[in-house]
Amino acid sequence: MSLLRVISFVKLISCLGVIWLLTNINTAAAERFALLIGNSDYSSVPDLQNPRNDVLALEAHLEDLGFKVTTLTDLTKSKFEDGIIGFSSQIRASEEPATALFFFAGHGISFENESYLLPVDARLSDRSQIPFVSIEANMVFDQLRRAGAEVVLVFLDACRDDPFLDVPNASRSAVTRGLAKPSSNFRNSTQGFLVAYATEPGDVADDGQGQHSPFVEALMNNIALPNTSIVDVMARVRKEVLIKTNERQRPWESSSLLEPFYMNRTAVPAADDGLVRRTVELDKEAFERIRQSQNISDFERYLGMFPDGLYRSIAREKIEDLKTARETKAAVAEFGQRPPSSDFPVSFRKSGMSLIVEDVKPSTPFSSYLFKRDMVRSINGTAVADIPSPEGFLLQQYNQRGQVVLIVQRGRSQNRVIVK
Repeated sequence: MSLLRVISFVKLISCLGVIWLLTNINTAAAERFALLIGNSDYSSVPDLQNPRNDVLALEAHLEDLGFKVTTLTDLTKSKFEDGIIGFSSQIRASEEPATALFFFAGHGISFENESYLLPVDARLSDRSQIPFVSIEANMVFDQLRRAGAEVVLVFLDACRDDPFLDVPNASRSAVTRGLAKPSSNFRNSTQGFLVAYATEPGDVADDGQGQHSPFVEALMNNIALPNTSIVDVMARVRKEVLIKTNERQRPWESSSLLEPFYMNRTAVPAADDGLVRRTVELDKEAFERIRQSQNISDFERYLGMFPDGLYRSIAREKIEDLKTARETKAAVAEFGQRPPSSDFPVSFRKSGMSLIVEDVKPSTPFSSYLFKRDMVRSINGTAVADIPSPEGFLLQQYNQRGQVVLIVQRGRSQNRVIVK
């Protein structure tokens, strides 16, 4: 940041009446380098819509975070290799401890438990040729490690469907969809390493229907959050992608970072850092997707993701309502319009939206709580008006649960009556 920009920034903050401590280690503690590669236009496999858009959008975000960014698109194998070599040389030339970030979006494949990134000119007649026409991901990791970067961050949005489904596999080599886990050499490295995939190893990621893939969109929404470690950033990315893909895609990472790494370490007050705002947005989006759902599991998953969410009370009430509705349906199926057995200690008469107590046998659990002419409005949280056979439902609830919770109208007052 130039001196002029710093002065202008301080003047602006002063006008707002806020005192800021201008401490930002994004550009002070270490040099930051990023290589972004997006391959969209393939010559012999299906094109991808978003990789080029993704790297161009990420470029601006990373530059704002102090990275010197190199962005390359639609690379052949030779250009891909040149890009990796040039990036490694840039890191080696740094006179300060360096952070290296590598991002690739495009086709990727797992072959013999190794991950390969496909250049746009990848062409083969048999799957055994995959190592010769593509870029081995572990080779990229190794180059960055040997370049001496203190912290290495790798993001691969390359877990698409197998682009070589129609290619023979005469060698019967093991080819699987998605990417394989990175080598343990890097996961156990003494350097700080983090490798993140758009989805779990062996699974497939979505290219996205909009301008960006779900993974990149979530990454851009969270990567610049102040004072949030990269591990916490990835947790938020994972949650956002799960919500946006209805849990079809779960981002994954493997980390050997030796201490927390912050993409945006600042002295911005926590209340103003955007974290709360983004959490509220995700919370609302997640609940709106399931608001009309009739599946209990949808609301249970919401509570698992947002245990302190804005809609937690509504979600819990919805769960109880759906459970009661399920039990009501079961009771109706079991009892139909059959009245309670003759030895049941209470007899009722259905009247409008209530059950009217006609008689209660003495010396029974009901005799101390229910009286003749009481009007039962609801049974275990379900309005009598909504129960086709309320007498049968009450008997079923009493027999199965050992108790019933009734809302009883007695004169002008309503009382909650629990009969065990």
